[in-house]
Amino acid sequence: MLKYPATKQFLAFILIAGVGFSARATTITFDGLAGTAMAGNSVVGATFTGFAPNTPATVDGFQFKSSGRELFLGAAYTAVCCNSDLGTLAYNGTDYLIGLPDISVNKVGGGAFSLKGFDLAEWDNTFTASISLTTVGPAGNTTQTLPLSAFSNNFITVGNDFKHFSLTGYDNIVSFTLTGNVSWAFIALDNLQVAAPVPEPETYAMMLAGLGLLSFVARRRKQKTV
Repeated sequence: MLKYPATKQFLAFILIAGVGFSARATTITFDGLAGTAMAGNSVVGATFTGFAPNTPATVDGFQFKSSGRELFLGAAYTAVCCNSDLGTLAYNGTDYLIGLPDISVNKVGGGAFSLKGFDLAEWDNTFTASISLTTVGPAGNTTQTLPLSAFSNNFITVGNDFKHFSLTGYDNIVSFTLTGNVSWAFIALDNLQVAAPVPEPETYAMMLAGLGLLSFVARRRKQKTV
């Protein structure tokens, strides 16, 4: 049992910090961006905003770019051109991002982050059966294949053509890239979930060293008061 208030407070801080590092996540939705002028955009229409190849778009502290065309669009665009949820374009009732044939993501100015999940879909009937997720992190590059729905978007009429992927083990990465299994794939991305990087073991070691120092100081104070 801990007898010293300072020690108790420091240990409580460590526990709270540990929970916070694993639990805090931010969802980037892209809502309200379609049809809105953005820094670096090449074209803006009533229902879409476009970027030239390899030109990054900045959203909520992250940069998104594609080696081909990149567009922010969504429900209004699909309603005008393609019969909303009944058409071949990806639909979830909100704005989202598409890239041809890939989408790369990193923090503005660099830095590590944790990737927790996202929603993916084939934007049009491009026969994109799967998407490769490639991450760059402390262990080097890792690649995982993510299967998409076997049905075309016009056969998915439940109000959401996207498939959600919950991810684990992608902590402290510096970037990731989504690439379709065919060269003409249009990838649709929405509801990107990111979190702060997880502290390295050395960080926890420093916290424990501080705890030991506080315990030592508390014992010395008690000895002096006896």
